[in-house]
Amino acid sequence: LYLPSVGFVVLVALVLWQVKRRVAPNLRRAAWVNAFGVGLAALLAFATARQSLYWSDELSLNFHAHEIAPQNVSATTSLAAAAAARGMVPAAVSLYQEALASHPDFWRANVNLAYLYYQQGKFREAARYLERSSAADATDGDQFLYLGLARMQLNQLPEAEAAIRTALLVRPNGHGYHLGLGLVLKQAGKFIEAKQEFESALARDPQDAQARALLAEVDGQLKSQAAKPTANPPLPRPR
Repeated sequence: LYLPSVGFVVLVALVLWQVKRRVAPNLRRAAWVNAFGVGLAALLAFATARQSLYWSDELSLNFHAHEIAPQNVSATTSLAAAAAARGMVPAAVSLYQEALASHPDFWRANVNLAYLYYQQGKFREAARYLERSSAADATDGDQFLYLGLARMQLNQLPEAEAAIRTALLVRPNGHGYHLGLGLVLKQAGKFIEAKQEFESALARDPQDAQARALLAEVDGQLKSQAAKPTANPPLPRPR
């Protein structure tokens, strides 16, 4: 809007200039035109300053947008995200739920609310909204990663493994995906597969200290398993 408005402003200025030229012989009229110009400039300056206040930060801007369009799901979700960034978590949760009450399949509100719940350790709620977000849009790999991690926290290991494998299908080079899958496999006792995932994580990021520590832990568990003596099978009873 800014660039096209320049032409409009130039036209207005030309009109005012022509008016001033026509009334220049009459000093009173010229003074009136000057006063009108000064008054208009003052009014526009005041309006500009007032509108600029809304752009002072994300919270103010999005609050104003939500105030103007309270039924707009995107404005409500943006305000919720700005509130969450300020640490106003209860307000953010309430706003996300307000947005989802009218648009239950809105992807951004579902996934952002799920992440908030995950950060709070509310893994059941997080999994619920991540299921909804992945049904609304299956092109984001991170939501499947966090769905898998939430399922892991709920000890739903087959579902957790399936979710993170889906994340890798959607985004094969996703950051932390192999590490997350390795964690699920390790918790499920699939140490060989977990080792492979931790090695894949280190191949992508050799500085990943967590993957290195988990790989060492899994190696130790595999060695411990190998060192255990195999129990002798029971002898058949004589007939």
